[in-house]
Amino acid sequence: MMKKIVAFVKSYWWLLILPLLAIMFLVDAVFAGTSWTKELVELFKFSKQRHAEELKQIQAAHEAEIEARKRAEAQHREKLEQIQREYEASKKQLDLVMQDRAEQLFIKHRNDPQKLAEELARATGFKIVLPED
Repeated sequence: MMKKIVAFVKSYWWLLILPLLAIMFLVDAVFAGTSWTKELVELFKFSKQRHAEELKQIQAAHEAEIEARKRAEAQHREKLEQIQREYEASKKQLDLVMQDRAEQLFIKHRNDPQKLAEELARATGFKIVLPED
């Protein structure tokens, strides 16, 4: 039982001191005057005002961070779309170049299928296997 009481006092010591402080505050306010109580109230108002200002600053910083993130995401999407467009254009151009190169090889090696296969393999990077006769 004593351990429970000690554990309670260790955990909730502020609940035991709070009524004592309230009693001391009331006694001092009634008998000794209210000069320090006014200062305490002013201090409380000042800390509350400071807290409100800090919350506004934190909120403003949070909103700025969200806005910066949105701008970064928009820039990322734009850049990704630009890269996709450039890729598609380059792919079409490369396909045309490869097609032109293949046509030139067909014309050049029209009568020699072995040489044509070798040149196409070299030009495209594919391995061409000719059927055995």
